[in-house]
Amino acid sequence: MGKDRFDGPVIGVDLGGTNMAIGVVDEKGRILGRCKRKTKALEGRDKVISRLVEGIERACGEAKLSLKDIAAVGVGAPSAVDWDKGLVIHAGNLGWKRVPLRDILAKKLDRPVVVDNDVNVAAGKIVKGFPVRGGTASPSGLFWATDSLVRASFTATTPYY
Repeated sequence: MGKDRFDGPVIGVDLGGTNMAIGVVDEKGRILGRCKRKTKALEGRDKVISRLVEGIERACGEAKLSLKDIAAVGVGAPSAVDWDKGLVIHAGNLGWKRVPLRDILAKKLDRPVVVDNDVNVAAGKIVKGFPVRGGTASPSGLFWATDSLVRASFTATTPYY
């Protein structure tokens, strides 16, 4: 896509081995809807991804939006990630190896998807000038929002090729 920023609300996902936190965030960083679910990693990759998609749909419902209203989805995964391929390389707490999460989610959601390591997302490495402070975008460069799903949502504001 090559865009510096997506227009419209984005979805951020903090995917962990125990829980997943999902948030719908508008262009100003305001949380419009959210969903927190147990990951249930022992049920396997396909079940986890189905739970993730259901959680995204629930968060959209809370925000009174459909998936078609969502500009992009950003996922912070507990793994090293091949950025170019959207590939979760090895998420030990999920039992995943070489999972093409970006492509799987993009197909299921019919939205652009960006995947990065959850620590990179939390630290704001991939935010490209849209740091989060107190739940809104801030030029200060400080990342002290307490809800990681807000930080994850800004994954979707990065260039996507």
